[in-house]
Amino acid sequence: MLDAARGIMNIEEIENTRALPGLEEGGISMAETRSRWSEEARTHLRSASRELREAMKAMLPEGFWQHLRAARRETLLALRTAIDAWLEEGEKTPTGSHPS
Repeated sequence: MLDAARGIMNIEEIENTRALPGLEEGGISMAETRSRWSEEARTHLRSASRELREAMKAMLPEGFWQHLRAARRETLLALRTAIDAWLEEGEKTPTGSHPS
């Protein structure tokens, strides 16, 4: 049932519903509703993500962000080293040993 206090349905109700009330009178189908909910969910997620970033920036000192950027850079350099090693190993393998 629709939770009047929150104005939403739980997931089981959504899955068991074939169409919204009023479909016969020109209402919208569940597929149309889901696509609208998806866009609404995406918009909400972007907004929530932005707010979380802003809150974290306000709570954590600048030194944290400097270390985080440095750690990200080091991680990417480590991945580059691993990829380079794999590529070199692949170049050492004779071309005749792999099926075409």
